[in-house]
Amino acid sequence: VISADGAAGAFYAVQSLRQIVRENGKVIPCCLVEDSPDLSYRGFYLDVSRGRVPTLEKLKTVADTLAYYKSNSLQLYVEDAFTFRELDGIVSAECALTPEEIRHLDAYCTARFIDLVPSMSSFGHLYALLQSERYNHICELKGHEPYRNYWLEMQWHHTVAVYNPETIEVIGSMLGQFIPLFSSKYFNICCDETMDLCNGTNLGRDKGEAYFYHVEKLIDIVRSYGKTPMMWGDECMARPDMAKERLPEDIIVLNWCYRHTVAEWIPKMFWERGFRQIVCTGTSCWENFIENIHISTGNISSFAAHAKKYGVKGLLNTGWGDFGHVCPFNSSLYGLVLGAEKSWNVES
Repeated sequence: VISADGAAGAFYAVQSLRQIVRENGKVIPCCLVEDSPDLSYRGFYLDVSRGRVPTLEKLKTVADTLAYYKSNSLQLYVEDAFTFRELDGIVSAECALTPEEIRHLDAYCTARFIDLVPSMSSFGHLYALLQSERYNHICELKGHEPYRNYWLEMQWHHTVAVYNPETIEVIGSMLGQFIPLFSSKYFNICCDETMDLCNGTNLGRDKGEAYFYHVEKLIDIVRSYGKTPMMWGDECMARPDMAKERLPEDIIVLNWCYRHTVAEWIPKMFWERGFRQIVCTGTSCWENFIENIHISTGNISSFAAHAKKYGVKGLLNTGWGDFGHVCPFNSSLYGLVLGAEKSWNVES
């Protein structure tokens, strides 16, 4: 007998039954399972922009895997892996997801109680757009000549020039093409690692003021579509009081740390200032051919424990593709499953 308060609960109970059958075969033990998750938001974040752009069929497999382990959110990291009009002729079509594929995946995820949350670089990490001749004039490092390995350049440069009025027009257009494809009430504007900010065109200007000047414009666009904004928390952590003053109360900060052991002050700092936050762990699959479980096990376990202590919204487990995404999805499954498990039962 499966009993639940709603359809999602019944779906998760079915996954438990599937797992019991998988462990025991046709003859399963008599048992009573009373279960509910510790964290309401249990997500996975997959980089689809740096090296590996999965097919729709592969993304459906990812969704099936997450559903089996009772995760309820999936985000895809998009820099240039979508057919934005602005990237026509800059990024080849076979290296980009289409609107039809996004809509199909959104419906596929919804049927499995997974919220497909859109995530798009809208500040830094915009190599393909800003290194192009067409849009180099809205790059903070206008006229930058790449001098290192392609993957290093893609990783560390290419932040928009926030005070150029054309910047928000271009980024706003990209947001307008992307946001309506998703049924989720959330939108991740990213805004992390803006290393070049005020180091070129706007040299000498206040970096904090420039950062929140652009972020506020992005938030206004996202909210105009009825979405609740999410954003990475590294720049907010550098300026916590300014962030509290300038950001709306409904924003969700994605608080990330990928060290083996996460210090308690990292989630505590946002908690003390009243931010809504999701803690972001990592499978430690980037820069490796296979995930580094010696790092990910400690990282996921310690951050999940802090999440429960400070009553955060949930956990978003990340699988980044820095420097070419050489690690296949199937080689990061241990960290993915551990993240799902710790989201459901922190003390397991």
